[in-house]
Amino acid sequence: MARIATKPLSKLGRVVEKAMKETGINALSVSRAAGVHHTTLWRWMTGNGCPRADQAAAIAKALGISSDSIVSSVEKRSQKKRNTPS
Repeated sequence: MARIATKPLSKLGRVVEKAMKETGINALSVSRAAGVHHTTLWRWMTGNGCPRADQAAAIAKALGISSDSIVSSVEKRSQKKRNTPS
């Protein structure tokens, strides 16, 4: 899967992209498994928001990877957002 984006991937995005390459599953299939639009998956992959726990688990299941790898990347992003001064 070739990526044509100019925006850098978040940790979640790197984990998901790596798993998609290894399994041959495309972003559309992953987004459908998570029950979201493919543009929503892309936003999560580029650091604009993050999936709920159930969506993260569905992404991991679709890619055949540990939920922990998805959840840990999402939790780190959430913690970073909470620690950023407003």
